[in-house]
Amino acid sequence: MVIQDESSKATPAELSLPLIYGKKNVIIGDHRQLPPMLSRESFINSFDFLIKREKNDDERQKMKELRSYVLKNFKTLEISHFERLFTQIDDNLKGVFNYQFRMHPAINDVIKQFYKDEGGLECGLTTPIDLGVDDPDYINNGASRYHGITAGPINPETHVLWIDSSSPEMLDGTSRVNYGEVAIIKKLLTDFNESESFHNYVDSWDSVEDKQIGLISFYGKQLRLLKDMTREFDSSQIPVRVSTVDRFQGMERNIIIVSMVRSHCIQNGKNQKPNFERYPVDGFPKQEDLGFAQSPNRLNVALSRAKRLLIIVGDSKLFRTKDIYENVYQTIADPNNKYGKIITASEYGL
Repeated sequence: MVIQDESSKATPAELSLPLIYGKKNVIIGDHRQLPPMLSRESFINSFDFLIKREKNDDERQKMKELRSYVLKNFKTLEISHFERLFTQIDDNLKGVFNYQFRMHPAINDVIKQFYKDEGGLECGLTTPIDLGVDDPDYINNGASRYHGITAGPINPETHVLWIDSSSPEMLDGTSRVNYGEVAIIKKLLTDFNESESFHNYVDSWDSVEDKQIGLISFYGKQLRLLKDMTREFDSSQIPVRVSTVDRFQGMERNIIIVSMVRSHCIQNGKNQKPNFERYPVDGFPKQEDLGFAQSPNRLNVALSRAKRLLIIVGDSKLFRTKDIYENVYQTIADPNNKYGKIITASEYGL
């Protein structure tokens, strides 16, 4: 028997070759998470670079046609071989797990929209019975997702927080950065650092993974800024793991902060001042592209890494133009959701 895990991230060759050696094969994966990593922007930037350099007219035309094909069919190219197998195989040969035991039910509520076609997603910590998900004795009760932290806008009941940024994004090479979000996250880490309850929480754990705050984003240059910023803190007091969303698939942390980066407006330089005469609404040019964050699979991975506390730092004006983000926002904002909270950057003092 051959058993393959994390199969949704496998290329066709990676998925198919091990099957040759098995009389029976079990393929385990989640096609609502990330397929093999393909970057639309990287593809297009590479094509543009090669087209610019190519001197042969026939070759240049072929590249242009291929670029056009990729643009029109990128969603098809992104579909993993695992997803094709899962959707096409006989129902008698497949099964679905509809319970997760990682995250607090408030975080589960944010991501369950991604699994409605597979029968939904329930939190096994509270369904069919509550195993003590809010038990303050989280060390001795493995089912508890309590954190007990009071820091800035966070209190012990907060399990999902959206800090609504409106700062402009900026193109940095082929990547993107958002200095306003770096400032927000620095303030968050400062609030944690000044919180006695946070340090008590960190000290209660033995493993590095349980202590660490997962700090993730869709853009490498943003992560470089965040890594530089985190060096201002004592890593023994504020332990942080900085990584891309794609590399964080398969991992988890008790606390996750997601920097969304993209904004409804864009600046040309870090110190560029807003010009309200030219751009009366925001002082900066309008921007409507969600980039990497356009992918529901990537968003699912980003929001499902947290066990106890999920913090989203992002521009709702841009992201709520897409239904999946609107659903996330409304789930957190629901007045009946005592575990969710939304504040603006200005309300946070920035």
